Amino acid sequence: MISLIVPVLNEPMINDFTARLADELGYSKEKWEIIIVMGDKETLLKKPIEKPNVTTIRCYGDSLERSILTGVSTAHGEKIIVMDGDGSHEVSGVSFIAEKLDEYEMVVGSRFMHNSTFKQSRARKFVSRSFLTLAKMSGSRLTDPMSGFFGVRRYILDRVRFKPFKWKVCLEIELKAKPSILEFPIHFQERQGGNSKSSLAIGINLIWDLITL
Repeated sequence: MISLIVPVLNEPMINDFTARLADELGYSKEKWEIIIVMGDKETLLKKPIEKPNVTTIRCYGDSLERSILTGVSTAHGEKIIVMDGDGSHEVSGVSFIAEKLDEYEMVVGSRFMHNSTFKQSRARKFVSRSFLTLAKMSGSRLTDPMSGFFGVRRYILDRVRFKPFKWKVCLEIELKAKPSILEFPIHFQERQGGNSKSSLAIGINLIWDLITL
């Protein structure tokens, strides 16, 4: 079974995005579920998401990782997939990740591989490059250790004792569980609504967390 976890914080287009996800997963031969994890601030849901196999839960944690782990704790699938709820990740990538999880223990969408696309400000470029350097020094094999679009087999998570970092779930799983990994290039798109939660301050906190790892 595929469990798709979408952490959400102030995403006005989440209903439309969820409908597209459900349509994409509808082609799968496997059973599936979508778990929308709402942050503790107001999420602009104009009406309930009325789709089969879609569950909305609330998380009162203080980080993206806590939202993801809240989703994992309620998931029923052996294939856990995580993606952003702002439309920046291509819906078609979900099917690719689910398929490749039959061969690999972890599948990661990368913004920095050949044939990928990702536009970012100078501040975010600085943070990304600094974080990538530190991640490599820590033993990461990933070209995009900050990726928010990845899938993992559930049994891999049993190897990890999570320390609630802010935005580094993917890297924490890689470094602590050491799974077999496939990376693939993605086209990281402009968000379809709402405001970005990323900032230079968050980036600096990420770097500090990695140093203390």
